[in-house]
Amino acid sequence: MSTLFFVLAVVSAVVIQGIKKIKVDPPTIAVVTFKGKIIEIGKDSNGNPISKTKKGGWRWFFLYPIVFSYINIDVARKNSTEKEITPQKVRTPDGAELLVPIEVTWTPTEGKEIEYIKSKKEAGVWSILSGIIQQRLREWAMSTSEGPQNAKDLLRAGDEAVAVLVKAVAGSTLSQIPSDIPTPILLRYFRAQRPKPREDEKEITGEKWEKLDKYFKKNPKEKQKVKTAIEERQKAVNEIKSGNGKHQIDHLGITINRFNIGEIKALGKYAESLDLEVKEKNEKEAEEVEVNHSIKQIKKIETELKIPVGEAKEFFQTERSKTPKTIQEHKINLSPETREMVKEVLKEAIPAIFGKSGG
Repeated sequence: MSTLFFVLAVVSAVVIQGIKKIKVDPPTIAVVTFKGKIIEIGKDSNGNPISKTKKGGWRWFFLYPIVFSYINIDVARKNSTEKEITPQKVRTPDGAELLVPIEVTWTPTEGKEIEYIKSKKEAGVWSILSGIIQQRLREWAMSTSEGPQNAKDLLRAGDEAVAVLVKAVAGSTLSQIPSDIPTPILLRYFRAQRPKPREDEKEITGEKWEKLDKYFKKNPKEKQKVKTAIEERQKAVNEIKSGNGKHQIDHLGITINRFNIGEIKALGKYAESLDLEVKEKNEKEAEEVEVNHSIKQIKKIETELKIPVGEAKEFFQTERSKTPKTIQEHKINLSPETREMVKEVLKEAIPAIFGKSGG
């Protein structure tokens, strides 16, 4: 009887020792190991090993942790912050400095757990991704062929920049463009609202895209193939910008879900020049508003008092204290009733514009 109790006690201890809870929040999977090595259950289409995994919940591992054990992998979406991917300072061909933030979201790829673990999981993946993105971003910003021609081009950068960077990070998952013409040029050429060609592209495009028009007119079948490929590329870019991307990076064991460029900021002297430009524009607009209001009020005085525009202007300027004249100093003979009428009109007109007391 004692032997039975002993056996039951040992079996119970083994069972209880092997029961482990795999987290479900955040969603987690366990990669099963045998004597410290990951258990492989087959190969994928590329010949890469597939690991044995267990989903979240209560799971049992025989003789844990000596014989069977596991490696936890958090499979929730990972969103970048400035800690993971530091905003990159870049310089455009015209010498301007700008700060470009990159926003990335990814998840570990099911069936690629071994590659993910080899990449040192989340911390290792962020380190590798950050290096790839920042290097490619610097190269693109300074490139006179595929990158922005100047700082203003970079500030307007959108789909083209995302397409270039995604191609650098997850190139194998994007459809190839069957053309020797640079992809950034084709992306702009096939837009519904086609922009003007850049100066450095006109050797290929012509002044108004006429060279490409002529080329594709002679090669209609190629045009259709290229257009289809560009539409697929644009669709892929739109999906990854909105968070619906499915671009696998097999050697890291992850899938890129979202890739975007944040708010680009000007730096140094270029930032100062932009501030000055905005200030001058605002001042000019304010002056135009003031002049237009003044003209309207002078015309109102001219119409209601039936006096020449020059005289109406003098009355208006006198009220604003822009000339040292008084009403009595004008070379106009007005009756006391008319003077009172002028004052009443100005009392309504001036405060509406300048917030001053009329009369």
